Amino acid sequence: MWVIVVLLVRLVAGPLVGKIMPKFVGQTDGFNARVLLNTVLNVTILSICLSIIGSWVGEGKISLEPIQAA
Repeated sequence: MWVIVVLLVRLVAGPLVGKIMPKFVGQTDGFNARVLLNTVLNVTILSICLSIIGSWVGEGKISLEPIQAA
């Protein structure tokens, strides 16, 4: 599972946050604001991805059940 997390951070969350950040951060925003937003976006993206992938790993199969609404 840790390998999946590291790959998601490097290949999915990092580039996605890099594209989203400029839309929310202004020129006058401070370092702390940028770090906080970066952290919030990374955690949000990773929690969405890992909710789906974690259930796939737990069940031992890939299905659309975790993605479908209840």
